[in-house]
Amino acid sequence: MSANSTAGRMNEQSRLLSDARRRRACSLSGLLSLGVLLGLLLLSSACTATTVLQAGFNSDSVNSPPSPNQTVGTVSVSSGTVVVAAPTPTLPSNKWVRLTKTDKFGNPSSIRGNFSGPHGLGNYTLEASLFIPSKTGDVSTGAVSLEFDSLNLGPNPLGFMHIDFMPEGDVRIDDDEKQRFGHYPRDQPFAVTVNLVITDAKAVAHIQLFGTGASGTFDATVNPDFLGIARNFGAVTFFMGTPWQGAFFVDDIIVTRKG
Repeated sequence: MSANSTAGRMNEQSRLLSDARRRRACSLSGLLSLGVLLGLLLLSSACTATTVLQAGFNSDSVNSPPSPNQTVGTVSVSSGTVVVAAPTPTLPSNKWVRLTKTDKFGNPSSIRGNFSGPHGLGNYTLEASLFIPSKTGDVSTGAVSLEFDSLNLGPNPLGFMHIDFMPEGDVRIDDDEKQRFGHYPRDQPFAVTVNLVITDAKAVAHIQLFGTGASGTFDATVNPDFLGIARNFGAVTFFMGTPWQGAFFVDDIIVTRKG
């Protein structure tokens, strides 16, 4: 595929994702993001949502860890395995963060986005862009995980729900084989949104996949045993854990809140 056709594919995908999120913006309390941050801010404002986390990496140095201080909130990363990546022919022109895990039994390779402060109960929407290669060198890329955590700036926040982007190309909730759905593509970018409504009585997540080759929606109820942690929702973590190896990319991590 030529460079021009690759760029055309990326531009078309960005347009389609932008159109899709505009149609769903207010119902999702925000927009999808593949680099269109101005549109996100405008539509989020129209939907009376407050941005509690906005992390992007275009101002960061390539091959260095991302800056802890973000537009809204902060990020923290695992040491030595998380760096800013330059644009490539297979990635859109903005910078991404690359997470690499070479030891299947080692500590997870992770990036955590910490909210600007405690916000408690409410209607939250996470939006993020992902790129998961089929292989990293000779190693098949394992599962990529997204975890929803309490607000804790220490090394071990408490999680109350997580999503696994499985090697088979579908998505699994909380390690439950009965909660698998949808399809996402490898070797091209796609986007995920999670609308998470947390009340005193329960917490429910509506998950959607967007982009060329991505499809599927799923509603999941947070385990009641973890509701107390969910009421202190304050961070999201992307990581690759045991027993997986490989690398993946993430960009434009944004969380908005209504209520």
